[in-house]
Amino acid sequence: MAESKITARAGNSTVQIDNREVVQLANRITNGAVETFMAAAHKQLDPVVASARTELWPRDTGRSQAATYIEDRIAPTFAEVVALNPVPYTFKLRFSVVTAATIDRESAQEGARIWGRLEPYVNRVNPTDRTLRGPHAGKGGARRRVASHFAPMATDGRWQGWWLRADPSQQAVRNAYKRDMIERHGTGAPTEKLAGKHVWNTRVRNPARKREAAVIEDSRAALDTLAKG
Repeated sequence: MAESKITARAGNSTVQIDNREVVQLANRITNGAVETFMAAAHKQLDPVVASARTELWPRDTGRSQAATYIEDRIAPTFAEVVALNPVPYTFKLRFSVVTAATIDRESAQEGARIWGRLEPYVNRVNPTDRTLRGPHAGKGGARRRVASHFAPMATDGRWQGWWLRADPSQQAVRNAYKRDMIERHGTGAPTEKLAGKHVWNTRVRNPARKREAAVIEDSRAALDTLAKG
């Protein structure tokens, strides 16, 4: 349970009470009804949040995913168990519109297509030519120079030079194309079903809503007690 305080003010006086103490007091007053309801809610919500914190999110730092937590709350008219996340951009996050499988497949296809156009020019030169100076010097320098020269043609103008340090090859082109796609789309959605969807909805809100009926069933007597109180 996250740290939470309730602030009560009367005139110039202010008192802060730990929310857990309020929950414990309400539980005693209701003969355990609050505790029964919250236990039922945690039984359903805990697995959802645990899954949300471990399953794949589109992320750079993992900050928003790690910040998801559960809090128990109680007020004069309600008691609740809620999943929260204090990172502001969490609720705007979406999965990529393409999947990880699509990125792999398109990278392989484009790598083969581009290399098919580039390879005849690259293979005309001696791969051990060491006569060049500058960034293309050393083993494979001549091949990189030729690849750089013909890259705009082979890629329909999308790549303006051979920026790779690796010796030109189909795998090198494939890896470069994949890096470009990841920069544009992230690592890709895990499945087609999740592509383009809001992360918070699919990982937390929707799974939690599907478990609401189980919470009500498990704590029906406790809810009746609370409603009468």
